Amino acid sequence: MLRSRPLYPTILLLIFIAYTNGVFAQVYVKARSLTLEQGLSDNRVTCFYQDKAGFMWIGTRNGLSRYDGYRIITFRPAAGNSISNEIIHDIAEDSRGRIWVATMNGLNVYDPVLNHWEVFLPKAELANDDIPSNLIWDIHIDKDDRVWIASDVREFCFYDINAKKFSYFDWPAFVSKNPRFANGNYNSIKRFVFKNENEIFLASNKALVSLNVRTRTFRFLAGNYRSDVNDLRYDANEGKLYWVIENDKLLTWEEEHSRFTETLPTADPYPSLRFQLRADREIWLASETGLLRADPLTNRIYLSLHVPQITGSLQPGGVAAVLQTGSINWVGTSNGISIYDQQHQSSIFLPLLQVSDKESSNEMGGVFYHEKTENYFVCAADASVVFLISKETGEIKKLTADGDGNPFFHCNTVKEDGDGKIWLLTDNHVYWFDENHQQFQLFTTPNKDDVVVFRDMVKDGNGNYWFGSFHKGLYYYQASTKSFSEPAGKRLVHIQTTTALHTDQSKKKIWIGTFSRGLYCYDIDRETIIEFAETADHPEFRSLDLVQDITQDATGAVWVATQSGGLFRFRELKNGQYEVKQVTIKNGLPDNSYLALAASNDSLIWALSGSGLYSVNTNGQLVSSIAKSDQFQFSSFVSDVRFPHKLYYKDGELLIGAGGGLLIRQTKTVSERVRIPVVITKVLVADSLLKGNFGSGQIELPYNKNTIRFEFASLYYGTGNYRVKCQLNGFDKTWVPADADLSKTYQNLAPGKYQFQISVMDEKGVGVGHTQSFLIVIKPPFWQRWWAIVLAALLVASGIYFLVKRRVNGVRKKAALQQQMTELEAKALRAQMNPHFIFNSLNAIQELVVTRDVDAAYDYLSKFSKLLRHVLNHSEKSLIPLVDELNMLTLYLELESLRFRRSFHYQVHVAEDIDTELVLIPPLLLQPFIENALWHGLMLKEGEKQVQISISQQNKTLTCEITDNGIGRKKASEIKSQKLGTSHFESMGLKLSQHRIELLSSNGKEGHVKIEDLYENDRAAGTRVKIMLPLIHT
Repeated sequence: MLRSRPLYPTILLLIFIAYTNGVFAQVYVKARSLTLEQGLSDNRVTCFYQDKAGFMWIGTRNGLSRYDGYRIITFRPAAGNSISNEIIHDIAEDSRGRIWVATMNGLNVYDPVLNHWEVFLPKAELANDDIPSNLIWDIHIDKDDRVWIASDVREFCFYDINAKKFSYFDWPAFVSKNPRFANGNYNSIKRFVFKNENEIFLASNKALVSLNVRTRTFRFLAGNYRSDVNDLRYDANEGKLYWVIENDKLLTWEEEHSRFTETLPTADPYPSLRFQLRADREIWLASETGLLRADPLTNRIYLSLHVPQITGSLQPGGVAAVLQTGSINWVGTSNGISIYDQQHQSSIFLPLLQVSDKESSNEMGGVFYHEKTENYFVCAADASVVFLISKETGEIKKLTADGDGNPFFHCNTVKEDGDGKIWLLTDNHVYWFDENHQQFQLFTTPNKDDVVVFRDMVKDGNGNYWFGSFHKGLYYYQASTKSFSEPAGKRLVHIQTTTALHTDQSKKKIWIGTFSRGLYCYDIDRETIIEFAETADHPEFRSLDLVQDITQDATGAVWVATQSGGLFRFRELKNGQYEVKQVTIKNGLPDNSYLALAASNDSLIWALSGSGLYSVNTNGQLVSSIAKSDQFQFSSFVSDVRFPHKLYYKDGELLIGAGGGLLIRQTKTVSERVRIPVVITKVLVADSLLKGNFGSGQIELPYNKNTIRFEFASLYYGTGNYRVKCQLNGFDKTWVPADADLSKTYQNLAPGKYQFQISVMDEKGVGVGHTQSFLIVIKPPFWQRWWAIVLAALLVASGIYFLVKRRVNGVRKKAALQQQMTELEAKALRAQMNPHFIFNSLNAIQELVVTRDVDAAYDYLSKFSKLLRHVLNHSEKSLIPLVDELNMLTLYLELESLRFRRSFHYQVHVAEDIDTELVLIPPLLLQPFIENALWHGLMLKEGEKQVQISISQQNKTLTCEITDNGIGRKKASEIKSQKLGTSHFESMGLKLSQHRIELLSSNGKEGHVKIEDLYENDRAAGTRVKIMLPLIHT
């Protein structure tokens, strides 16, 4: 297992063997950063682990992060199901795919499928089946699913996952008996690593110890220090154990000789002193200052540090974790993570001068690679030096003077003529390169020592040389006479600010770019000149007054880089005229100002602007804009406009002078492909999250949950250019690009079977990723199934038959029902008012008159007449507004209350959402039930008497509840049976009301009566009548 540790209170770090096929000592490779800005839980990284699925687990001092190359999920302590502590020390994985996390307070187990945390903490009284300590430094899980645990101070142990049992190795007893651990009471194992199944190396804060698992005995090996342990690594090939302690000390134990050595590293120089010092095998270790790189063959130790002048170098601060996964190297620091893609390193940088990271001007000039001698030439203009770098030996020479010892003055660029001769252009002289003596020799020019700023040179088809200077224009050298003369063409003589030259040897033409004088094409044989200058027909040619560079693509078209007008393409037609195309920001370019050009042999033109490097095809379409994460960033590529910046391209290698050094970029795709796993991380169906492992399998969904969203990850952490595509077979006809957030949503899927697939493809569309299939079955609604269709046909046929028959019977029943309703309404009218009620009301009026209570008699008589008037007015109506029914009930209750001398109280409550004027109800439907509650429930009761009427609506049903606190139905029935002859009388009004409700139900509308006895402490407490009627509106 590969693992690593934090710096406080000790540093337990991970190391690995790095096979650096393409990583050069003192040559910087571009690292990608992962920090808080990208969602990391904390910049203070403590450990790494990559699980079997491919996810990266990153421990920090403020939480655990899971990274899939795009998304980061963070785990921190919280209430309920969570990790126990935010300070992470180590991470491991068992055979079930569960993640084990060692923290400052507890050993945690996380099940990613169930999203469940389990925590191991010691009990109050330590037992043999308990974890020794809550502070866990290091863990490792072997093939038998035993979790080996190094806890603070206490016993070294393992936990058998299957047996759920701890087994101890008595570390405290060993240190107490060994005099080497006598100084100080703190003796703790900080890190450990397995040599084999039976022997473990333990690095403590004082010494290195081995443990024989079979005999359960400890053995002191080496060490006499007091320090945190930053890193530990066993090299089985060389039989060496490396561990790092404080102050960047690297300790080595050689098994063969039982030899212990202590080594201090040598810091990588900046600027670099050599090139291509490649180590086939290095061991990378974390230290509190930077990254240690150990060469097992030479026993040399190098310390890599953060270089602020180089973006993409190691993050600043101490290194706390290191991990290699395939071709990807992970280095965790106190300021985030640096990720190195060893296989797809498209850019390397060789610093040659010490410059400021805030340098506003690029002092590097032209660059060149000479295949014959395998030398790189790099010009540093302001430093007046040419760096000669041997690709074979790695030697870097500084050439500051010519063969006669005369110093150079402002080295601008190096060029090669058609015969393979190399030339150096400076501000005041031209030199040619002597390959035998590895020196530049002076080539005398007419300017003598005057500063003219030589910017470019070419050799034409006749073997003559053209030199372009910024201050004095053109210098023309005739090879036949070995002398300088004025070039033919009067207009060429007047050119004073030559900035770029290009020769078209097949057509014997010289292209000349200037500052303020335009662009020229000179035909050598015909001695004719074409001038491209601003005219009324071509106002865009104004930009050709500021030419920076000229090149020619594979199709023969000439390309011109300008200061402010983008790029121009000149394509010669059969009639000798030129088709001119300008390409600017309006055509998709990122900039309008370009410094240098280089044409590749694969029909691309590379263009350097002040902000970066870009490529276009021969039609002027932008092909690539190198992402900032994939290239070194410099404060500027621009310098004084007088001085040139040249790109050099050869066989997929592009050279740029910038940032005080040489930038080498590989433009061709690496032939070796990687296999990239793809996993589905989340599935949402109708916005509901599905739980479980989304490996190859299937889900079945009902027809009404036919919107599904997949979120997935391509577990690739390198810099290669890969694209994620997906396809839903049965819906997509071909592979379609994934959404920008690596997801895909499908809506309103028709019933059927679908297969969802994800694939990672390279630039050529070749699949390089693991394709994952996921079967989706959307069930059709039952009415679309074959048996439902057959049944529906039978039902339709039967329905037609029964419909006709029902229609005939319905007509007959309707006539009979109408007649019955008429009779019932007449009976109801006659039974609405109980004759006893009318008789007693008249007696009450008489009594009030006799007693001369005129006001009360008048009030009673008035309400009685109103009630009778209401009854008569609604006698012919089958339905009346609810407000009228309530008015009649109120009058009835008032009369009964007066008659019984206010001996009972009543309440009528109507829900606020009921419009009583629009809701209809049969007239006097409720009065018999209220009368029954008064006479049989309340009048025979002693004490407080109440009746409540509440009316509400729900689901198209009108509910009327009549509740009394009377003696109950049972007691009332007993009293009634004791009275002579009462058993022969029936309440016609109550029966008729129930019958009317039943008739409403038979008309296709629901209606029923429910009577409930109420009890309190097992004693009758009244009666509740609930009348359910269909809700009818006007």
